[in-house]
Amino acid sequence: MTKRKISFAMLACLMVALTVMMAIPMAASAEIESIQWSGAAFQGEDDFYGDDVVAFKAGSTAKLTASVYNDTGVDVTITEAKVKFDWGGVFAATTAPTQIKVAETGVFVFEFTVPEVTVATNTVMHAYDVLVGYQEQGTSYVVSRTAGDFLGIGDGTNKDFSTTGGTPVLASSVAVYWRDTTATPDTITLKDASSYVLNTRTGLITFGAAPPGDGASDLGDDTRVYADYQYFENAGGGDGVNKVFYTDESPIKDGSLKVYIGNGTTETFVEATGWTADLETGKITLAAAPSSFETVWVTYEYWDRWDPESGTDFVVYSADQADAVAAGEKFADMDDEYPNYLFSPGTAAAKAREEANVSADKAAAEYENGDFAAAKADYGAAVTSLQAAIDADNTLNAGVEQTLVGMLSSADGVVDAYANKLNAEAKQANGEASMYKNVGVFTILLGVATLLAGLGGILWAYSRLVEAKGPKQG
Repeated sequence: MTKRKISFAMLACLMVALTVMMAIPMAASAEIESIQWSGAAFQGEDDFYGDDVVAFKAGSTAKLTASVYNDTGVDVTITEAKVKFDWGGVFAATTAPTQIKVAETGVFVFEFTVPEVTVATNTVMHAYDVLVGYQEQGTSYVVSRTAGDFLGIGDGTNKDFSTTGGTPVLASSVAVYWRDTTATPDTITLKDASSYVLNTRTGLITFGAAPPGDGASDLGDDTRVYADYQYFENAGGGDGVNKVFYTDESPIKDGSLKVYIGNGTTETFVEATGWTADLETGKITLAAAPSSFETVWVTYEYWDRWDPESGTDFVVYSADQADAVAAGEKFADMDDEYPNYLFSPGTAAAKAREEANVSADKAAAEYENGDFAAAKADYGAAVTSLQAAIDADNTLNAGVEQTLVGMLSSADGVVDAYANKLNAEAKQANGEASMYKNVGVFTILLGVATLLAGLGGILWAYSRLVEAKGPKQG
């Protein structure tokens, strides 16, 4: 009795624990949650590729739907959404959210025209990546950007102030402010670029007139100097041979990348020309290799990206290949609905059925070997032969059915005549001596049993023919 109580208690605890675990939400994955293809010509195992595929006919429209859950902890702005294939095709989302709030899911739809097999060969399965990029709202993704850098306090004599972030400084990005603490409230003034000289290499700012103040650290009669600017990222030093350099971050926002060459001997910077870049990887290829006295500097904007969702099962069907697959599926459906055993051996229908099987086997071998035009023709022949077999079998069964119906109709007269005869014999038997009475009754019963047995045989044969006939094909 005690053991049973303990068992019930343990079971109750387990049920409570399971309920609590089910109530706790599972943590979302940082990856794209799911992708779904639609509109495919075929999905499943393909004998030519020897694997499961999602296949689209060349020139058709492919559709891919991706769901993305924002698990970053903050609202994000979407910066990119594309599917990239191994043949070089890149297709942007046709429908996409501009932002995804924290703990919400965004749905992205990609629709594109499937290229011809001359572009995306149908001899292999293609790999692809679904890419979705974002920037966390409230975060700067401009590399090496400094805002509100405090340069110092004016004392009425000093004209030189230096940036405290990185160097070299991008001149076009610099904005200098004076905060005048003598006014109430404080006033902030943007200084015109003509009022100072900027040394982009060192970040030194020299004013034409010294900011006023006593130089004290308090907020008395002081002018505080601030600056916003972007400084360069060092992509590497030259050696006279190497032309390839990389940014620290990627992917890079299109149009944001700038490349400069700094000369350590002349202490000058010039914007590079004749370079190319792979924005996906941050790879920069210069037209000329920098010398050992030169350094490559870059500025750019980048973004983050969720882990891509990848696949290797995308297939492009040629026209013949798509038609062959469609004809093969049609034959398989007909074959399932009207199997071999329904055909009577030796009939024209059975012969046509055998021809269909031979054509289908031949087509399957041709398709597996990549002869799609021949497979298309032979699968078509298999469908035609099987349909002819079905039609012939339907005609044969219709004739047998009419014969059986006629036999059953003719039997009505025989049954009636025999019944009258039995009635007459019965009456005659009643007039005979009682010693023959039992013999007469026995004879009547035997005759009825014989007649019923004959009718039962006819009905059994008819039911077997109807069962063998099977469903008619449309």
